[in-house]
Amino acid sequence: MVACSLVVLLVPLDASAAPAVRIAVTDFSGSTATPEFADLGRAIADMLATDLALADNLTMVDRSQLLQVLSEIGLQENSYFDTKTATLIGRGLTASYLVVGDFVLMKSSLRIDARLVDVESAEIVTAVTVSGALDSYFELQQQLVGALLNQVGAALSVIQR
Repeated sequence: MVACSLVVLLVPLDASAAPAVRIAVTDFSGSTATPEFADLGRAIADMLATDLALADNLTMVDRSQLLQVLSEIGLQENSYFDTKTATLIGRGLTASYLVVGDFVLMKSSLRIDARLVDVESAEIVTAVTVSGALDSYFELQQQLVGALLNQVGAALSVIQR
């Protein structure tokens, strides 16, 4: 007589569930004549990375990893990245996408531009711009996150098809 047992493991399958997309956010380059805002580009990037990390379908590259890769390829002092440089950085981080951006601070007005770059093709997948009064910085940053998540969701749904 042969004894056998059968164990059945029931796992819900969600056919629409796609794997998380890995994204890195670089410091934003910017122009300001005010020394007290010299680190605004880093602050924008840090807050953006934190807020994007809350999205279910995104996995964020740790910013310390980004700094390490920038150091390794000799770009730690450069705040401007063209799409080819972004591709090099993204590959070093095993990221699928890289968020790069710029800001302009003039008197009491702030404009922030962000671009999502596909690491493999070096193409800009989408771009987002927000602008307003400097004293509404946190609202502008949240608008940027919302618009980028909206665009990323749309862009990723098209790319994943």
